[in-house]
Amino acid sequence: MIINCAIVDDDQFIVEDIKQILTEINVKHSQSFQLKIVAEYSDPIAAINELNQSHIHLLFIDFEMPVFNGIEVVKRLDDKNIQVIFISSYKEKSIEIINNTSISGFITKPPQLEELVRLLQDKVIPNLKSTSNAINIINSNKTTAYHFKPEEVFYIESDGKYKKIWGIDSKQEIAHIEASFNDINLEKYNFLKINKRVFINKMHIRKTSKNKIELTNAVKFEIGTSKSTKEKFWYYFNSLFNK
Repeated sequence: MIINCAIVDDDQFIVEDIKQILTEINVKHSQSFQLKIVAEYSDPIAAINELNQSHIHLLFIDFEMPVFNGIEVVKRLDDKNIQVIFISSYKEKSIEIINNTSISGFITKPPQLEELVRLLQDKVIPNLKSTSNAINIINSNKTTAYHFKPEEVFYIESDGKYKKIWGIDSKQEIAHIEASFNDINLEKYNFLKINKRVFINKMHIRKTSKNKIELTNAVKFEIGTSKSTKEKFWYYFNSLFNK
């Protein structure tokens, strides 16, 4: 498991300490995960602008910085599934942070290897494994990532260059995103393409016939006429009778 990391701290000595500890962790835990530093920033404003265009799993960030503190930076990030570890000189302040934000945890300055390993194993990696099971869609401009639990999505519909994400309420979509179907591997989330515009979630199918599917929220779809769509549908349809 490769974990893309970024560090935001205006103290270069602390940045180097963290980098050294991450290198040591990678040597000791190479079979389980690898921590890859893909960006580091001393300026919180630059960090906000660039992190919102990057794919980061884990963020190490100083709580006390000029202009924006760590919490203010995290609030301005588009991807709310980034795991965050705050770095603070004051344990009391760190406990206050933990109690008032949904973050993975904190480490005190100077950072300690054992403390960080425990936090990674207890919080960060389990959280990352949980979010990795989500449907992840990045918009066409590569500026925002959206995350959906597969069971919450009944079907995804293409409306030109936009994608509509529908849940149980068939009158109001969950999201309307400019993205390409080619960027989303929906089949691995148990979705079935039934025509050129729609992928449906198999777990929400109520009734199936030779040319129509009805979902549990009463929405019905005609099966498409393309060869590949028909082949996939018939494979699914026949599998229902071979169980």
